[in-house]
Amino acid sequence: MKRILKGESGFTLIELLIVILILGALAAIAAPRFINMTADAQRDTCKTNRASLETAVEQYQYYVARDSTVTALTTSNWKTQLVATIAPSINGSTTSIQILKRFPSCPTTGTYGLTLPQGTVACTVTGHS
Repeated sequence: MKRILKGESGFTLIELLIVILILGALAAIAAPRFINMTADAQRDTCKTNRASLETAVEQYQYYVARDSTVTALTTSNWKTQLVATIAPSINGSTTSIQILKRFPSCPTTGTYGLTLPQGTVACTVTGHS
């Protein structure tokens, strides 16, 4: 019985050092990828918001072209107009339409700007355009 209790158990110092080195190497490889993930996600979210805004501008301009009672977009009123309820006359009947439920914001500190008449949307943050 004493022989079983005296037997070697556990890891040697060399084995522990090798495991620590392997874990350190894996962390050195993975850490930079995880650090950049936040910035990449913010950039992608901004690009998606811009695409949605451009689609909303295009839809709004469609209603402006069809009905003269709908106020045209300008670079100063476009944010409120896309969220406001409009009432275009479609095939002789008036319907209430809201293009956007809420105006999206840049996930960083940027703001969106509209270029007319093209209807392109740009972000003020470098790398988001």
